[in-house]
Amino acid sequence: MRHPFGQPSQRRVLLAAWITLGTFLIAAPSIAAGQAAQTASLTGRVTDVRSSDPVPNATIQVEGTRLAGIAGPDGRYRIANVPAGAHSIVVLRLGYASLRRSVTIVAGQDQTVDFGLQASAVSLDQVVVTGTAGETEKRSIGNAVSTIDASTELQKSAAPDLTNLLRSRTPGVDIQPTAGRVGAGPSIQIRGPSSIGLGNSPLIYIDGIRVNSQTGLGPSGLTGRLGTQGAAVGSRINDLNPDDIESIEIVKGPAATTIYGTEASNGVIQIITKKGAAAGLNQVNAQLQAGSMWFNDAENRVGTNYAKDKSGVQVANDSGHPLFKTGLERHYDVAVSGGRDQARYRASIGYQNDYGIEPNNSQRTLNAHLNLNTLIGANTDIGTSLNFVDQSNHLGTDTGESAMLAAMVGHVLLFPSSGGFYPNYPVAVPQQLYDNAIGTNRFTGSSTLNNQLTRWFTQRAVLGIDYAANDRRAIEHFAPPELAKFLPAASASGSITQTLDRTTMITADYSGTAKFDVTSALNTATSVGGQFNNTEVNSTGTGGIGFPAPGVEVVSATATCRSKSRGATGCSSPAASASTTTARSARTSNGSRIRR
Repeated sequence: MRHPFGQPSQRRVLLAAWITLGTFLIAAPSIAAGQAAQTASLTGRVTDVRSSDPVPNATIQVEGTRLAGIAGPDGRYRIANVPAGAHSIVVLRLGYASLRRSVTIVAGQDQTVDFGLQASAVSLDQVVVTGTAGETEKRSIGNAVSTIDASTELQKSAAPDLTNLLRSRTPGVDIQPTAGRVGAGPSIQIRGPSSIGLGNSPLIYIDGIRVNSQTGLGPSGLTGRLGTQGAAVGSRINDLNPDDIESIEIVKGPAATTIYGTEASNGVIQIITKKGAAAGLNQVNAQLQAGSMWFNDAENRVGTNYAKDKSGVQVANDSGHPLFKTGLERHYDVAVSGGRDQARYRASIGYQNDYGIEPNNSQRTLNAHLNLNTLIGANTDIGTSLNFVDQSNHLGTDTGESAMLAAMVGHVLLFPSSGGFYPNYPVAVPQQLYDNAIGTNRFTGSSTLNNQLTRWFTQRAVLGIDYAANDRRAIEHFAPPELAKFLPAASASGSITQTLDRTTMITADYSGTAKFDVTSALNTATSVGGQFNNTEVNSTGTGGIGFPAPGVEVVSATATCRSKSRGATGCSSPAASASTTTARSARTSNGSRIRR
């Protein structure tokens, strides 16, 4: 199914700006090249104290600057252009206690420092970015922030999407599935529902910008048509490839409103994507996942209302035409990452091709992701994150007029002509004629600037856009003669409804934090910042009844136009609607803590 991805010119300008910035990030390290004479490189290896195994993805930071490195798969790291003099080096890794060591750098003389980390179930020294105005140690904040190490959890579970990665991994996060179909997305609640009349879903951020997390998406049918019953199960939550996620931070409860405004009263989920390691290593990772899905023991679980009749599922199996087949899951991912000195990069592409247990349920998704990070001098770094999704979902039908309902309440004595399936339709009608589809193109881009203005003041600015274009179609196909005899003439000729919608979300955020040591055991931090969010939704819909022939299934070919919006004059002139929501918030905070 083809779907448009038209954008106003200003969005294309924004996209071009990000591409230009990405090019700059590759070349930017040359800006600091002149400082090399007064600097040196810091290299080494990070290992587990007990086992001596390497600790990949550990972060090695030079305190008081923006200089940092990430350990590669072998635990080795490299930080270039460290200014000469005495520095405090901090090593952080989820699941390990932090380690701090003093190092003296001599200009022009590279130095090797190895670190051994001690495993720790809970680390209060862990740095988090959610619920704070900038990066802060977990011990310093008053909010309840849970962190999920996505890389580690994926190795344990091979979760196929974001919601499965979240499920049962942090207390208080409730994942409620809406359907078992391929492409269906669940609803997410943190600490249960907080409102009777309003939404209960948390806000979702990716690399610092708010993104579209709609649930209950699906095509809407015309009045009197049965094909779209239970079709609103689509979601934007699972668009991001879980293999591109480094960690997930969750702020629970209304505490998130202090930073993200009143809309965050249901909590916030912040997703941090993977970045390359600046250790001089270029890596290529390829991954293939394949599996199957099936309706376990369908013969006994899908019963009948009539004890004298065998289950409709068993009847279909005995006839050699089973209602449910064995579905397939196929995921292919390739990622290239690396870096040198100040620059890091990671690029990935993924393809997902899944088939559900019904013939009209499938999903195909193409993901592309790019992360670029670079240092400009010792005190400033810039990061750019770009993500593109092209997706086609066919959501199937398992409620309402469906094979499952037909098997449950049918009986061969009541509906002999259809093999006993309710309401005298063979199951081929919902499985072959009903197609509830969503085609999606989505682009998410963000740029983050971090600056250590002085040793006591840091600031961060984030700018980003999330754009999603959906083409939602509810099609009842033109029935072939062997199925048309079971349907009224108006239904046998088919119908279509089509909704084109675009959602654009723009985020701008600034925060600055000043930290002072009052005494050797007490320090204080004061933060100030502001946030701007703008959401624009445009929607156009139309529909029609009566296709002229099989395969000619577009709105303009229907015999009768049935527009979903008032004001339309014909099938080729659909009505449109638009809405815009803008939110601005300012924030200040002041806190202190006692060192222990």
